[in-house]
Amino acid sequence: MSRDELKPGDICLIIGARRVMSNIGKTGKLVQLVHPGDTLKAPDGRTIVYGSDEAAWLVRGAPLCSITFGGRVCEGFALCDAHHLMKLKGDKEQPRELATDRVREAEGVLL
Repeated sequence: MSRDELKPGDICLIIGARRVMSNIGKTGKLVQLVHPGDTLKAPDGRTIVYGSDEAAWLVRGAPLCSITFGGRVCEGFALCDAHHLMKLKGDKEQPRELATDRVREAEGVLL
């Protein structure tokens, strides 16, 4: 998915990952696009400096976790590349059913 198509507040399904594979198949809410060197607050209050060389989306959600470049595990958020996110659409469908359908659609991308 193009970075331009995503915006804060969107609900997305994580369909890929660079570091934390356990986030694949989970959903979260986009908070902001984080750029290299940006400082952000983890849900537990810790300050994190984003040390990657590419921008990523800060995604919040209870089942998500992230591993910082210092090796700390932080729960409640993930940093995801735009191409690892699939925006969920359609407010008439149940979120879990929609997420399951989107994971099935993305299986070709993940293989």
